Amino acid sequence: EGFEDPRGCIFLYAACKPDFSDANSILYGNNFEGVKFSDLVKFLDPAFLGSHAVAEIYSPGRTLSIEIKNAETLALGDDSFAGQSAGGRTLTMATLTNDGAQRVVVTCVIK
Repeated sequence: EGFEDPRGCIFLYAACKPDFSDANSILYGNNFEGVKFSDLVKFLDPAFLGSHAVAEIYSPGRTLSIEIKNAETLALGDDSFAGQSAGGRTLTMATLTNDGAQRVVVTCVIK
């Protein structure tokens, strides 16, 4: 609300519709320890993903229920996830690994 955050913000890829109606809506966020998308790296652990496979995304006036299907690391610059689908409407969340050497991509189905 009118202030700058040096840690950046979570944002929807510009080519995606803001109502999450695209086949694959893509959210990007920074990985700063304890804030923003830093917890996405936890989904790389199959045990964590298995016990946290359902979540909600809150936005003004709307709550999306999601089922987390997959988490993987990709090389920086590898945007192959942009064309992927988890079956149905897909939500993809992307950030960097803790060391910034790779991209973490978490793929979800919007319920």
